[in-house]
Amino acid sequence: MAGLNEIAKWEREVYQIEEDDPVLGGVKGVTNKPLKHLANRTLYLKQALEAAGQKLMPKKLTATTRNIADSTGHTHEIDLASTTTKGLVQLTNDTGLDSESLALTAKAGKYIAQSVAQLQLSTTNALNQKVNKTDISNAVNSTSQTTVASSQAVKTAYDLANSKYTAQDASPTQKGLVQLANNLTTNDATKALTAAQGKILKDEIDGIEIGGRNLIKNSRLLNDTTHWNVIGGRDVRNGIAVLKSLDTSRQWCWRQTFDLPEKQYTFSAEVKPERTAFYLHLYNGKSWVNFHARNLTPGIWQKISITFVSAIRNISFINPGEGLIELQNPMLVEGNRAMTWAPAPEDLTEEALNSARQNYVAKTGDTMTGPLNINHANSYLRGKNNGVDDWFVGRVRNNDNDVALVSYQYSTGIHLKSDRVESNKPIYRGNHLVFDEGNLLPVRQIDLRSIANGQISFQDATPAQLPLGAFVGLSKKSHLNGAGDGWMMINKGWPDNSGAFACNRIGISGDRIRFQTANNLNAWGNVIELANLSDFVYQKIGNFEIRKYPDGMMIQTYFYDVNDLKEWGEKQFTWAVAFADKPMVIPKVEHTYGINRDVGSAIMRKSTNAVCYYKLYEHNSEDQGDCRVQFLGIGRWK
Repeated sequence: MAGLNEIAKWEREVYQIEEDDPVLGGVKGVTNKPLKHLANRTLYLKQALEAAGQKLMPKKLTATTRNIADSTGHTHEIDLASTTTKGLVQLTNDTGLDSESLALTAKAGKYIAQSVAQLQLSTTNALNQKVNKTDISNAVNSTSQTTVASSQAVKTAYDLANSKYTAQDASPTQKGLVQLANNLTTNDATKALTAAQGKILKDEIDGIEIGGRNLIKNSRLLNDTTHWNVIGGRDVRNGIAVLKSLDTSRQWCWRQTFDLPEKQYTFSAEVKPERTAFYLHLYNGKSWVNFHARNLTPGIWQKISITFVSAIRNISFINPGEGLIELQNPMLVEGNRAMTWAPAPEDLTEEALNSARQNYVAKTGDTMTGPLNINHANSYLRGKNNGVDDWFVGRVRNNDNDVALVSYQYSTGIHLKSDRVESNKPIYRGNHLVFDEGNLLPVRQIDLRSIANGQISFQDATPAQLPLGAFVGLSKKSHLNGAGDGWMMINKGWPDNSGAFACNRIGISGDRIRFQTANNLNAWGNVIELANLSDFVYQKIGNFEIRKYPDGMMIQTYFYDVNDLKEWGEKQFTWAVAFADKPMVIPKVEHTYGINRDVGSAIMRKSTNAVCYYKLYEHNSEDQGDCRVQFLGIGRWK
């Protein structure tokens, strides 16, 4: 006895045994033919049901899935939620986000996954049983173990599974799709708050300040360490304390002493670490306690706050050995929240005293660093010595604008009036009387009436023959050597304490200026001719640049560009302006490939004042790339 040879094939009809058919068994026996047809159908339906069972298996729904059914399962496409559209929404517990596409709600749709899992389990159990039934049923809810599902039943089950999910709106009593609300004014119980509005609420809550005055003194850290004990080294820069660490076993810290009872306190500060850590080292009178701030962002300023309950005897800012840490605006308050930084009241009192010291002058003596303005009708300063008037500076009377400088001890005064300056005593320059009986007279006078023919001639005089004093003489001889038309100035100043005096003369003729200084009382020094700007000449002719100088020197430069130095024969060029004599020529060759190539130019002796002959050279005949050949000529133009 053997089993039927089944094939997965849908038999159009099942063979019916006729009354006159013989009873024959075997592979081709008539008696087994209808059974074989049914077995083929059953195997076909089994495989179809298995394939359909795979399609019934749901895949993971994400924000990017689409309506697809294949041999590995099926997915659905669901709209993404927004402030105007209901749909799939991603949940988050992070209140720091400002996204308008995330909702602060619980998960939805758990029952869908449970229903699909139950259907998958039922289908798998049915397929695991051996199909040897002879009855075909169209029912999709039958529990019979003696029938097999028809194609209609399989299709009905597939359609049922494919349409099982029906979207529904969420409510306080029902899970489902949620529409987001991006405002704080709606009272709709079916909408969810966006993360952006959650962040707004958090920021408003964070803005509520619960605390008190700053308990840290000198929290400005303005370039001094008053009230601070700096351990390991002092480094403060315009209100910023720098915590350095020499190694992992030796920290630099700033410490301040307190006597505060056990309460809830909040410490806050702005820090900029090179790495990621900072901690507060606190002594409560019995033991040391550390409060850490970790996971800081290196290289940027960020505010930290630490809330704790403890008595406080001293607090230290510690660098845990991880690069530099900059700290500013430290604040310690009673309460549970950090507040906007403000100085301690004691600091304000100290600042007021410092301001008074800086802005007011002490009666016992002080130094002013700015101007003194006296706004009064009788504005003056008076000096006394042992209670006796000594000197006076200021307005003489309150009904005019006269100003006086008076010495009471010497009965000497200068009176500044609107039309003149009055002095009650003679005025001298050194030993020379400047004013005499109210008339202005020169220190040394020249009586023109005593000079023959009424003429004065100074251009040929020796320094000793010139009048002494602030004297300026004019002469027609401008060349200082007795020749040439123009004019000349002669000056002979006051002698110094040694009796020496400065004596010089300047001659001007046309655009020429000559200068001469006295060597001694009887002789003048060499004549120096001063150059004018017009004596300096610059020209540019093609690739030539020409510079001429008043002393006759001339400098010319010339260049040309060439690719590689391929020609080594004799070359020449003509100077744009011929030199008065053969110049000194300095050649230079710039090339593309740097110091690893030896190139240059050699000047030939046959060169003249007008033409330069030269040869180019290179070693190893290598490609020099783009080159610039340059020449510097130094000589004279006259």
